[in-house]
Amino acid sequence: MHFITVLQPILLFSFTKTRYTMQLHKILVLQFRPFGDVLLATSYLAALKEKYPAAKIHYLCNTPFHTVIEEHPLIDKIINIPYERGIGKFFQLRAWLQVRKEQYDLIIDQQNGTESALFVLFSNAKYRVTWGNSKWSFLFNLEAPPAPNLYSAVRNLLLMQPLGIYTNKYELTIKVSAKGKVMAHDFWQTNQLEGKKVIGMEISCKDQQKKWHEAGFIELISKILEQTASYIILFSAPSERSHLKQVMQKIAHPRLLLSPQSPTLRELAAFLEKINLLICNEGAINHLSCATKTPALCLIGPSEPSVWSPAGYFPDHFHLKNPTWNKESEVRDFGISSQEVFDKCMEMLTTTQKP
Repeated sequence: MHFITVLQPILLFSFTKTRYTMQLHKILVLQFRPFGDVLLATSYLAALKEKYPAAKIHYLCNTPFHTVIEEHPLIDKIINIPYERGIGKFFQLRAWLQVRKEQYDLIIDQQNGTESALFVLFSNAKYRVTWGNSKWSFLFNLEAPPAPNLYSAVRNLLLMQPLGIYTNKYELTIKVSAKGKVMAHDFWQTNQLEGKKVIGMEISCKDQQKKWHEAGFIELISKILEQTASYIILFSAPSERSHLKQVMQKIAHPRLLLSPQSPTLRELAAFLEKINLLICNEGAINHLSCATKTPALCLIGPSEPSVWSPAGYFPDHFHLKNPTWNKESEVRDFGISSQEVFDKCMEMLTTTQKP
């Protein structure tokens, strides 16, 4: 392929911001990572499909983050590309050409960054939409209103407005894997959990700034096991598994269980479908619980709950946040006591019901 062919989209771009009467046959959503954001960007797919029922919807993201949307009923094709770190993410000629070859009518740049803008640049897509006030706005001819402080799954609906879609209907969908259903069924049978109250906990967190302190989790687990008949399952990332085993040894209780090793998010979804309550840090599993309709309590430290908490948008989802907590504090307790979490947990077990 001649280099001038690769540069052709630069020459073809119209820099006029125009609203079109669009005929769309093929649409691409760009959201590279992480797991939670890839799932959150699916919130408008139902509205998009309703508006353009004949259009094929493709989704481009990095490996392994694509696994969260595998077998999604509204996604016709997933383009998963290697996760390039550092400067390599800005030189992905093979992937750019792959996108260009698809001849998309519309690209929705959910990511809104330099990496995604390069894909838009070389795509030759007729319509290109992103958030308003983007530093790459000259590459786009459709812009959504600047993103306000709304829960991300709801805020993403604004990306549909330039397409003539005005809706307040949002949903997060995940296809629970067949393997996950078998894993969850066997786990419940082995540990005789049928008919029991089961609480799931994710006490680890990849971003240490978002992790509620371990001492608090240990106190909380002990309170629940001592004062209720509930079982607790600790969900484990591969890198945290050995550490969680040490936590379990400190507590040493037969109703404290560890999930099977290294489940994918689609496998983990099968466990969330069966538990009565999830307690977690702010992260992907909290958004996943929205897709599985699992009551959840999220403990939030430095994050902004108006953007990252589904409370008020998804039923039976709550968070605890102490706005007076000093982010510079060496103790990562978020200004939230284990008793506060326990009390909210007991309230939710009494008032919330799985569908």
